[in-house]
Amino acid sequence: MKTIDSLISFKNPIGTQIPNINLYMDQLLEYFDHTLGDLKRQNEDAVFTKTMVNNYVKSNLINAPDKKKYSHETICDLVLVYHLKRAFSIPDTTIILNAIKNDPEYYESFIKIQGAIRESLLEVIPKSLTKESAKEMLTHLSAEISIKKQLAEQLIDYLSSDIDVQK
Repeated sequence: MKTIDSLISFKNPIGTQIPNINLYMDQLLEYFDHTLGDLKRQNEDAVFTKTMVNNYVKSNLINAPDKKKYSHETICDLVLVYHLKRAFSIPDTTIILNAIKNDPEYYESFIKIQGAIRESLLEVIPKSLTKESAKEMLTHLSAEISIKKQLAEQLIDYLSSDIDVQK
């Protein structure tokens, strides 16, 4: 089992940690197992499989490979997909990714925000985790996640339609 400290201290790949050369599928999968593997819930889980990546291409979530190689941008997109797919469906993840990609610095912005959220969690995590404090924290996080996910889904619906959201 991963520790809370390892989850909070996790750093997404940035800058030169993201290959600037295009990668073949096997290289891509190996790269993600190496860079995002610490976030897997179970050690035997795969970060991505060939089937998953191919389905993301078919559903237009990510760009198709060029001559069987995946670009730097697609690698960045897949990092975000990994995080987003844990909370959202693939169609919702597609809308989110398309919306945030309007910002030329979308990857860096997302990673920066995620890092700040990780840092803020350090304030609410008890120094000594007990079963009782774990239950309290789980209750708090579950309630927070449910509300934030409902709001995110409303924003997704708003961005995917022509109807204005009423305040």
